[in-house]
Amino acid sequence: MDAVDVDLIPEADSPSSGMTALRIGRALHEWARRHGALASRDAAPSDENLSLEVIFDTDIESAKRISQALHRLKITAIAADNENESVAVMCKGAISSAADKKLPKRVHGLNFSYIGKSAIETNPPAIPYSAASGSPLWFTHDGRISCGSSVTCSQTFDAGTLGFLATLRDGRIVGFSNNHVTGECNHTPSGMHILSPSPFDASSSSPPPLAIGTHLELVALGSGDPQQITQQEIDAAIFLITEPDRVTSIQGNGSYDTPPEAIAPAAGMRVKKVGRTTGLRNGTITGATVLPLAIPYKSGRFQSIVYFTDVWIVAGEGGNTFAEPGDSGSLVVTLDGSRAVGVVFAGGGSVSFIIPLQKILTHFNLSLLSGHNVEVQHEPSASSASAPAQA
Repeated sequence: MDAVDVDLIPEADSPSSGMTALRIGRALHEWARRHGALASRDAAPSDENLSLEVIFDTDIESAKRISQALHRLKITAIAADNENESVAVMCKGAISSAADKKLPKRVHGLNFSYIGKSAIETNPPAIPYSAASGSPLWFTHDGRISCGSSVTCSQTFDAGTLGFLATLRDGRIVGFSNNHVTGECNHTPSGMHILSPSPFDASSSSPPPLAIGTHLELVALGSGDPQQITQQEIDAAIFLITEPDRVTSIQGNGSYDTPPEAIAPAAGMRVKKVGRTTGLRNGTITGATVLPLAIPYKSGRFQSIVYFTDVWIVAGEGGNTFAEPGDSGSLVVTLDGSRAVGVVFAGGGSVSFIIPLQKILTHFNLSLLSGHNVEVQHEPSASSASAPAQA
């Protein structure tokens, strides 16, 4: 009996009920982890231990064909949404027509989808500015730095995205990005200058880097066995805005204002964001990861796997990625721009990973700042003309 046949031996009796999207997603992830069909060796385990026959409610011959397809594709992550009765399977390989025919689309009353060319990558350094690349990198509105622009800690030669402005309970204005952007993975000293645009992106046609704030607080990144430590929920840092008249809550070159309220993400929700690297992009939320997601971090003074819970996956639309390196920290909003949903913090290939925004607002006790320095813009800014956003 070959290895694939051994994999297909039923490991538990099929339950008569309770086959929710989350349970099926966890069972498929655990099957892939146990049988070498995962792209990563660092995946967290699950106590849902079912055979493929049970997971896909099929016979052993059909399960064998599914197994062969998944072993070739390699699963990177699985998202599920009980309310929408959906399971989305992210795969490292491209989904060929032959593989697509083998993969079930509706089982146990659940809709299955498969997304190829997806990965879980480290927080790679952003690509340096190049006029040929067409990357926006910075945005202005009536001469002020907009959200979505390039930002960094002054002691780091890298770049991420200024996600949004917010207010503390005492009324002070702060800016937001990921810990791995302006917090340098736990190592930015209190009071250190935060620059926008990043010197990493400096060019003769860009605005000069401006110290728009000073580092205030971060959520520390932790590492270790996911079964023994408190798992990570957010990748976040905030900085006091010291130049409130030089920044605006507008996203991009007047695309839309930062919305004043946040809502929870949901599978099927269409969203958009403005980021330092890709500018304005649309996407669709596929669901939340069924198990803690292992994200490899690497910076000058921090290198480790960090396990995140409640991570939501966004697939790009129109043949585009939703976010790319340098877009970390971007604020994700509903397609009509009326509500904020989350922030980008990782991704790979065709998918991006976001954290629900409400967790960040609650942790820092923040209120989204809308309408800050928002005047009617009568003509495109110089940076908009020289480096248009990619739609």
